[in-house]
Amino acid sequence: MVMIGKSPWRYAEEIIKRQVLEKVSRGQYSEADKITRDFVKRIYEDEISKLSVEQIKKIVHEITGGLGYKGDDWNIMRMNYVGSIISWAEIVKDGYRILEIGTGLGRTCFTILYSCDISEYVTIDISPEILAIALFKNPIEMYQKVLWDKRVRILLGDAVNVVRRIRDKFDHIVHDGGPNPVKNPRLFSQNFFKYLIKRLRKNGTLSVFAGRDPKWVDKIYRNLVLLGLRVETVTFPDTPVRVLHCIKPF
Repeated sequence: MVMIGKSPWRYAEEIIKRQVLEKVSRGQYSEADKITRDFVKRIYEDEISKLSVEQIKKIVHEITGGLGYKGDDWNIMRMNYVGSIISWAEIVKDGYRILEIGTGLGRTCFTILYSCDISEYVTIDISPEILAIALFKNPIEMYQKVLWDKRVRILLGDAVNVVRRIRDKFDHIVHDGGPNPVKNPRLFSQNFFKYLIKRLRKNGTLSVFAGRDPKWVDKIYRNLVLLGLRVETVTFPDTPVRVLHCIKPF
């Protein structure tokens, strides 16, 4: 697997993330997006472009935990169906502003932009490798194409830090920030959810990928309810994975 942390890009990555935070603090998402895209293009040219399709798929699996496919069968219809549950695409309306935690390959972005005419889609990912793949060597062409839509703003950074810098309100938030909450506890803490909910307008909606561990699903559910949200648990087909669909009534 490509490891940015062991490459000359590591120091530059930290500088870029700080620059993105500065732009986000000023509400300059387009500028933060340009900084991100320019940087991950260099990662692509220097490292990702040399990898085979199989190596790319291995990295995607290791970073994202899978996209709803089974084994080596990348069934696009199934992947899109699972993605639409995570994104809660059916709740999104024309003109909405969307915030996403976890860009990945762009699957959830695709399910929303395919469904309606949103006004802006701001998406955050901490991995320059996955963004380089998503933008320049994406195994799924339709996902790559949607990430180049003029309404999409991609931000490289730790979502915990980025969300704290955001001051704008959004109509809908997609939290797809990690396949395993055990490995990403900060992204599923009550404190982080508190900041995230502040970014939602009244009657705004939030969809959280809660994983398959019943203890974590229950913990995330309780945290969201304690924060005043109306929460519904949604199941995946043929898997114990859970997604939590929430409404902010205040």
